[in-house]
Formats: sequence, C-alpha cells, structure tokens
Amino acid sequence: MVKDKMNEKKEKDIKNNAIYLDTNILFPFSISLEHPLFQILLEISKRWNFSINIPEMAYFEWINKKKEDIEVNINKLKSIINDLKKNYQINTIDLDKVSSEEIFEKSKNVLEEKISSKKINVIKPCNINIKKLIDMSLKKVRPFEEKGKKGLKQEPMDYLEFIARVVSH
Repeated sequence: MVKDKMNEKKEKDIKNNAIYLDTNILFPFSISLEHPLFQILLEISKRWNFSINIPEMAYFEWINKKKEDIEVNINKLKSIINDLKKNYQINTIDLDKVSSEEIFEKSKNVLEEKISSKKINVIKPCNINIKKLIDMSLKKVRPFEEKGKKGLKQEPMDYLEFIARVVSH
C-alpha cells in the first residue's frame, strides 16, 4: 500500500516536473549524450529537480535516424577504401566484414545504457483511439489537412486539441 502510493507520487512527479524532448531536439545529439548542451540540461534538471522525458515515438525516430546515419557512414567508408585500393593498392582494410546492423545494435545498447544511467525516462504513449484518428484523417478534421496545408500541423493549440480528441478514456 505504501509502495503503491510512493509509485503514484513518483509517476505524478515525473509527469508534472518534467521536460519532454522531441526528435527535433534529439537529432543533433549523438548516442553518447555527451554533447555540452545536453550536459547543461542534465545539470539543470538535477538542480531544479525535474525529470527529462523522451516520448517513446521520439526515441524510436531518434534511433532509426542513427541507424540511417550509420549506414550512410559505412557506405562512405567503403567508397573511400575502394578508392584507396584502386588508386593506391592499399588492401589492408576489409569493410566487407563490417555490418551496419551490428554497429547499430551496439550503438543502441550504448544509448540505452546512457539513458538509464542519466535517469532519462522513455515515456510510452497514451492510449489512442485509432478508429477516431483514422476517421479524423479521412474527413480532414483539424489538425489534419486543411486548404493550403497538408499533414499534421505542429501548432501547440492544434496539437492539444488533436490529443484531446483521440486519447482514449
């Protein structure tokens, strides 16, 4: 009973005294989370006693972007190595054994460890009424497609109105 009340209080505190990081904030940070601006954010969160939260969807978008970055960088490396082999007869580097999936999995593990060690919360989404969401999209109800604008808009009031309509109770 006491533990339940403590857990409720902790959950409430996490939601009320928190900053939420979206993908546009996360994308510039490497998975090491050692960027100076991120370190400042961590320090401020400790000083002012608020949690740092990442919505699960933003987390998945972030790691997917990092996976794409790894694949792009490996392809660049392979191109450079092929150039070295072709033009300079340097054959000591073999990237055929390098797997972007393996590098991504290691990177993802590092990221998960960093998130955990820095006490950052990955917040699962609330229950969304998918039927209502699809219906709104098909009928082009705000904040979906309006005349001259396409897609889900990011204006805060539209977003809040949207959430209020689709969250399951």
